[in-house]
Amino acid sequence: MIARRSRGRGRCRRVAPAMRERNSAACGDCEYQAARSSRRKKEMSEHSHDKHDSSASAHYAHVVPLPVLLAVFIALMLLTFLTVAATWFDLGRWNVWIALIIATIKAALVVLYFMHLRYDHPFNAVVFLSALLTLLLFIALALLDSTTYQPDIRALQETMRNAGS
Repeated sequence: MIARRSRGRGRCRRVAPAMRERNSAACGDCEYQAARSSRRKKEMSEHSHDKHDSSASAHYAHVVPLPVLLAVFIALMLLTFLTVAATWFDLGRWNVWIALIIATIKAALVVLYFMHLRYDHPFNAVVFLSALLTLLLFIALALLDSTTYQPDIRALQETMRNAGS
């Protein structure tokens, strides 16, 4: 007779007729599962987080020193002031690009230090940079489109001024 295992119970659904009456013993496969289950429970009860070794497979959060966090905070405040100061000067179409570059630097600082990407796996940095380059591509295409229609917009504004006066 073939015994079929039920999931998670550790007992067979079908056992020999003599076993059915006693309902206390099980087939060899179930005994193996029961032994494995008790071994797992024992391992879990003896498990302690203090016993972890500092191997490369273990991942711990990196604690950034307070002076580094303060330096990043000061840099973010300076870059914010620089963003506001850039609006005081008319640099033509470069105002938008300067604001975008400063915002990108600020976002990179936040991601690198406050989100700990600097201390994480290099693959995560590749994912972040590819997302950043994709965003830059979409913004550049949107700005190219707006500069294409800029003469039409200026002509419309001129006709509206002439019609209003």
